[in-house]
Amino acid sequence: MKNDIEILIYNGIYFIEGTPDKYEFIDGISTENKNFPNRNQLTTLDDVMEEMSEVACNVGGNAIIKFKYSPKPTFWQRIFKLGTPRVQASGIIAQIRPDEL
Repeated sequence: MKNDIEILIYNGIYFIEGTPDKYEFIDGISTENKNFPNRNQLTTLDDVMEEMSEVACNVGGNAIIKFKYSPKPTFWQRIFKLGTPRVQASGIIAQIRPDEL
């Protein structure tokens, strides 16, 4: 893995913007999934990482790789510039060896 890739650790889960050389795929994850917990209340990156880390932990993952995020304003927020937009995020839940990063 390249050394210039951003790695954040939140609640013991590694959030990695890139792809490590070795990992075990567990599942995809996206805040846009209808079943994602509290998806309409995710207005900060901390909110997103809190929910994603809980989901990853529950399925045996210790990392979310290919992690991407961006604000996603609603139609009315774009037009009237009202409120705080939701944060949209996605990635892959994986099991990694942190000592190999």
